[in-house]
Order: sequence, then C-alpha cells, then structure tokens
Amino acid sequence: MARMYKDLVNRKMAVSNISSQHPRFKVYRRLLHAGLNTRVVGSYHEILDDERDILLRNLKSKPNDFMAHLWRAAGGVILKITYGWTVVDNDDYFVPLKEQPFVMSAEIMKPGR
Repeated sequence: MARMYKDLVNRKMAVSNISSQHPRFKVYRRLLHAGLNTRVVGSYHEILDDERDILLRNLKSKPNDFMAHLWRAAGGVILKITYGWTVVDNDDYFVPLKEQPFVMSAEIMKPGR
C-alpha cells in the first residue's frame, strides 16, 4: 500500500521517500544539514523559548484547549523556522494548513481503502 500511495499522491521524490542512490539524495542531505546542524539549531533557541512561553500562558488561561495550544505552538515553531512567519494567535490562517497533509495521508493509508 505504501508504494502505491507514493505513486498516487506523487510523493516518490519526498525527502523521506527517496533512495540514497538517487542523485537528488545528496541535495536533500546538504539542505537538511544546512538547516539542522548543531550551530544552526542553536539559533532556534530564542524561537523555542518564545513559543514555550506562549504555550504556557495559553495553557494557564485555557487548560481545556490543550490540543489547540499544542498545535499552535508546534505551528509557531515550524512556520517561524521554515518561513519566518510569526503566528500571532490560535486563529492564524497558516497553522491548520500544516495539518492538512497529515490528515490526508492518514485517510489515504487507512486499511481497506
């Protein structure tokens, strides 16, 4: 099923699916190393600290919205590091968009579909 999934949704060349023998693998490895090496990751501490503080404030004010706060915090980190976009509230347009591919993949990969 996973092989067919990759073909159907055109994910054969995704960074997590590509063979280490493929020429594009070196490009992916170089890009990932450039963004995730130990020196660069140190520069993310301020972003992580800011998002942690926002998460804790949100949890203190509305503890029942736990999952929404976690999605907002994760989205805040991802969007700030990847695109430089600062998430200002839980209703940010881009936060739910990052979840959409995961939901679609889970639906497609359900057994019996």
